[in-house]
Amino acid sequence: MMEYWNVVIEFDHCYADDGVDEDILDAFLDWHAAVAQSPSGRLEVTLSLPAESMRQACLTALSLLADRKSLPEAIQIRVLQSAEFDRLNGFAPVPPMLSVTEAAAVLNISRQRVLQMIHDHSLHGVKVGNGWALVRAEIDSLLAAKHNESIS
Repeated sequence: MMEYWNVVIEFDHCYADDGVDEDILDAFLDWHAAVAQSPSGRLEVTLSLPAESMRQACLTALSLLADRKSLPEAIQIRVLQSAEFDRLNGFAPVPPMLSVTEAAAVLNISRQRVLQMIHDHSLHGVKVGNGWALVRAEIDSLLAAKHNESIS
C-alpha cells in the first residue's frame, strides 16, 4: 500500500545565507522540500516521498541524492512514516471539518441558524479567513441528539 514518508537529509554544510539552501530547495522541488537548520547547525532538508515501504523510501532518497552531485555531501538520513514524523514534531491531525453551508445541509436547518448557534456558543466554530469551520463529529452528534429527541 502506497503511503507517504518523510526523509530528513542533513548535509555537511553550515546553515548560512550563501544560497546553498536555495540550491537544495530547487534540487528537491518535486518532493515538497523544506530546508531548515539542524540541531547541529548544518543544513537539512525534509522531503515527502510516496513509497510502499521504508526500504523503497530509503532507496528513493539515496537515488535522489546520487542524481544531485553538486549538493554538499549528505552526512545523515532519517526516514519516517509521515504520520510518525508529524507525531514527533507535535503536529496534531486536523479532524474532518464542515463549512457553515455543509453543516446547515446536514442538520437540515438554515445557514443563518448555524451562524446563530456559533455565536451563542451552542456550536463550536473555528474562524477560518472570513468563514467558519465546524468539526464534523460535533455536527454528527448534534444530528443524532436531534434525531433521538424526535423519536422520544
